[in-house]
Amino acid sequence: MRCRRPQASAPTAPASPRGTTGRRRRMTTISQTAGRSLRPSSSGGFFTALAHAASALFNRLERRSAVKTLNELDDRALRDIGITRSQIEDAVYGQFKTELSRYL
Repeated sequence: MRCRRPQASAPTAPASPRGTTGRRRRMTTISQTAGRSLRPSSSGGFFTALAHAASALFNRLERRSAVKTLNELDDRALRDIGITRSQIEDAVYGQFKTELSRYL
């Protein structure tokens, strides 16, 4: 005769603390951004500042070129455009007021 080992029964779940045997307990969630800073990373700020500086430099060089080109025109050509020689920089940098120029 062979000895039979007693079969192990399936493990039973421990009793729920408040007698809720059929319901699952809700898990609390933790936000993934809880430990992160709300500021952008320092490298992102650096590259943004670098892009703004490059854009400002490009705009400055372009406006200087426009001033140089307009200064090379004669007075008759400037009059055809509607500005005088003294108004070139104001016109290029956006400070020129067209309604005031008709009184000059």
